[in-house]
Amino acid sequence: MKKIYLSLILVAFVSLLFVNCESDDEVIEEIEVVVPVDPISLEREEGGQDAINILTEEVYTSLTIELAYLEGNRPQQKSLDSLTVFINKRVNKSGGITYVETVLPSETMPSGVTLPYDKELEIEQQYRTQFRSETNLALWILMVDEVMLNEDGTNDDDTIGFVYSNTGMVLSIPNITSTAEGSPISGYDGVEASTLQHEFCHWLGIFGPRADALHEAGEHEGIGDDGDGTGHCKVPTCLMFYSSNNPLHGGCVSRFQSEFLVELDALCIADLQALGGK
Repeated sequence: MKKIYLSLILVAFVSLLFVNCESDDEVIEEIEVVVPVDPISLEREEGGQDAINILTEEVYTSLTIELAYLEGNRPQQKSLDSLTVFINKRVNKSGGITYVETVLPSETMPSGVTLPYDKELEIEQQYRTQFRSETNLALWILMVDEVMLNEDGTNDDDTIGFVYSNTGMVLSIPNITSTAEGSPISGYDGVEASTLQHEFCHWLGIFGPRADALHEAGEHEGIGDDGDGTGHCKVPTCLMFYSSNNPLHGGCVSRFQSEFLVELDALCIADLQALGGK
């Protein structure tokens, strides 16, 4: 009889152990922890990294362009109309282009001061409202009523605007104005329009990381005094020509005085088409 009891007890113990193991298996279940993505982090890549996303419809079928400016500093409508025509001519976006406007509070950029280096990043972090979604890619253009500072803290009187990330651009209104004074045929509207289109092309990856394999440095790209590529076209009449943005330089004058008829040269267009553009 003792042997029978011992056998029953052993069976009961094993059964209980099996049930506990099953229960433990149910409890020890992998839980996927989803960490929220900071939307601004997706917009902190190098300029040109989203070139294919802008040029093609493989992922994004529409564009939203957010314009951020102080009251009274909105880009000229003629400049925006010209930019829209330019984008539609080179970019595949059947869903269209939408402009969203963000008027910044006056304390964002106190009048009469220079814009500290990297200040545009801080402004974008605080005030940007448009970010990429499943089928829409968002871009941010900041207009500043200040002369920008170089990294070493000196005034940057020459730079009209620049792309500082894959979807971020900043333009200096005082520098547009001073350049326009040296380009009377083009005027403010022409310089602003040309600069918007020029910087937009940096988003499109011309001479950027996506286009490095398309041509040899010096073949199409200008070479600086240090022997490195300038990241700009060497054809003086091309939209992507760069000559220190000094209005007294013949190349820049020919570009800015073309008003709204500024065009890319054949090799720049070929680069865009190789990346999926029109």
